[in-house]
Amino acid sequence: MKVDQRPPSPQPTQAPQPIAPSRQPGLWRQLSNNFALMATGGLVAIVATSAAGIGNWGKGISDFVAAPFNTPQPPAKADVRSLTIDQIRGASELTTTVFSMEAIVPAQRDRVLGQFVVGSTKLLYIAYGEISAGIDFNKLKPEDVRQGADGKLEIRLPAPEILDRKIDVGRSRVYDYDRGFLGLGPDSGPELMARAQEAALDRVTESACQRGLLNEANKRAVMVVSQMLAPTQAGLPKGAKPVTIIPQEPDPAACPIAKPINPPAINPPATNPPATAPNGAADAPAAPAQS
Repeated sequence: MKVDQRPPSPQPTQAPQPIAPSRQPGLWRQLSNNFALMATGGLVAIVATSAAGIGNWGKGISDFVAAPFNTPQPPAKADVRSLTIDQIRGASELTTTVFSMEAIVPAQRDRVLGQFVVGSTKLLYIAYGEISAGIDFNKLKPEDVRQGADGKLEIRLPAPEILDRKIDVGRSRVYDYDRGFLGLGPDSGPELMARAQEAALDRVTESACQRGLLNEANKRAVMVVSQMLAPTQAGLPKGAKPVTIIPQEPDPAACPIAKPINPPAINPPATNPPATAPNGAADAPAAPAQS
C-alpha cells in the first residue's frame, strides 16, 4: 500500500484590502449634530413643562373635588322670631297681683321589713312659692266692647285667673335630711324633695286663694286698664262719655281652695311605703300682694 507523500499544495494568499482614508465631518454634518442636540433639549423641556402642568392640573382637580368637604361651616343661629312671638304673647297677659309665701313642708318615707318599720327617712323643706294672677287679654272678645244706649263705651274684662305659679328653687332649701338610726332609712332624697315641692306649691296656691288673690287681681286690673286708656279719654270732645271698665267675677274653678295638699302617691317598691308630705305643713307669714 502506497502512501501519498506529496506535500500539500500551498493556499493562495489574499491581497490586503486598502484602508479608506478617514473623512473629517463637514459643515453640514456639524449643523445636523447641533440641530439634533437642540431638538433633544427642546423635547426634554417640553416634557418637563408638560409634567409640571399635569401636576398642577391634578392638584386643581383634587382641590375641586375636596372643596365641598372643606367648605367653612356657618355659625350657629338663634331663631329670634320665636322669641319675639313669645314676647308678644307674654305681653297680652296682664299680671296685676303676685302672691308670695314660704311654706315649711316635712316629707317622710319608711323602709319596712315584713310588717315592721326598720328605718325612716325624713326631709324638711322650706319652699318659697309665688302665685301670679291677672287678666288674659287673649280671651277678650269683640262683643265684650260695646256702646251703651247713653253713648258710653263699655269694656267687659275677662275674668281674672292664675297666670303662673312656681317654686323659686333659688330661694328654697332643704332644712334637714335624716335617714334615721344607722342610716337604715331609704336614700330617697330627690323623691322626697320633689314631693315636698309639689305639696308646697299646692299649699301656697290654696293660701293665695283663701286670701282673695283673684279678687285683688280683679280690682287692680280695673285700675291698670283705666290708666292705660287715660290718654285716649283725654282727647275726647267736651261732653263725651268716658270709657267704663266692667270686671267679671272670678271663676271658682280657677282657684281650687279645697284642693288636697298631698300629691298623688306613686307606686312604691313592694318593701317600702310611699313617701308622704303631711297635711300639717307649716306656713311662714305670707308676703303682701304685689302689682
